[in-house]
Amino acid sequence: MAITYSRTAANVELAFEAYDFLFSKDFPVVRPMPHGDRIFIFVGAAEAKAALGDVLLDLRSLKVPPSNRTEFRSAYTVNIASYR
Repeated sequence: MAITYSRTAANVELAFEAYDFLFSKDFPVVRPMPHGDRIFIFVGAAEAKAALGDVLLDLRSLKVPPSNRTEFRSAYTVNIASYR
């Protein structure tokens, strides 16, 4: 799955904060990676999208302090091989 941000200095910092938070919650997360004008955080990996269903639901419903909002509700599945 991927979470994306436009590639600005502020969003690069935000992406690393998100990475640290997801890592602290034991999500299988990869350090933020730039790709074109975006920065991506990849979460989870599987041979089939269906295998990521529970992780995707957990990620989308995760509440992030201090706002307790579901900041990752727009996470989506991608083929990570396309981002090498």
